[in-house]
Parts: sequence; C-alpha cells; structure tokens
Amino acid sequence: MPGVSKEEVIETLHKFICDTFSLADQEPIHPTDRLFEEGIIDSLSLLEIVNFIETTFNLTVRDDDLVLDNFGSVVATADFVIHSLEDGQEG
Repeated sequence: MPGVSKEEVIETLHKFICDTFSLADQEPIHPTDRLFEEGIIDSLSLLEIVNFIETTFNLTVRDDDLVLDNFGSVVATADFVIHSLEDGQEG
C-alpha cells in the first residue's frame, strides 16, 4: 500500500483492534494506550494483529520484529507498518 498515511494506518489498526478484541469493545481505547500493559491484547491477540497487518498491508512481519517497541500501542504499530512499507518489507 504505497502512499498510505500514518493516520490511515492508525485508523485501520484501531478499528481492527476495537472490532476484534472484547476488552477493546468494552472500554474505548486510544491510539496511545499501552495494549499489553492495560490488558487490551495478549500474545495470542498479537498473532491476530500480525496476520491482519500481513494481509492488509502486504507486509512480512519477521520474528525479530515482534518486540514491544513495535506493538506496544496502536501508534507504535502504525509506525512499524509505515517504516516496513518504506523499507520495502512487502510480503
């Protein structure tokens, strides 16, 4: 998805998380909320998010990409997606 903006990625990820995970559905989450620390997602949820990213943005997420810095919040995940697209990490 060349030319996708960070705001579009944030909106897409935020909607997916809110629609998919029950805790996110119960309480409004903000793009800067700490997803793991606040119990919004767990390690299994992360696998769903990775699959969503790979499918939606045509990216390959490597094992060494699976760090809290990349997936700690919606904003952090959007930054990871944008940088991966810029680096040509397409799947």
